[in-house]
Amino acid sequence: VLLPPNRTLAIHPGALGDLIIALPAFQALRADAPPGALGLLVGQELAGVAREFGLFDEVLTVDTAAAYGGGLAARAAAFARAARCARGW
Repeated sequence: VLLPPNRTLAIHPGALGDLIIALPAFQALRADAPPGALGLLVGQELAGVAREFGLFDEVLTVDTAAAYGGGLAARAAAFARAARCARGW
C-alpha cells in the first residue's frame, strides 16, 4: 500500500493475544512517528481495544468474518475493501 511520505500503517490480522504481544512494537512505531502519521488496520472486533491503546492516529478495520470465514469471493471482496480503505488513509 502506497502511503504519503512519513506515514505508517501497521496491519494486524491476528487475534487479541497477538495484538497485545505486538504492543511493544506498536509503542516503538509511535515513538518514531510524527503526530497524525500512525495508523492500524485491524479486524473489526479488535478496533475498540486498539483505540484504547491510545497509540494510533487512525484505526481502520477489515471484516474478518468475511475475510477468513467466507467463500473465495467474500474473502477477496473483504481484502479489496481493506486495501481501498488503507490507500485512502
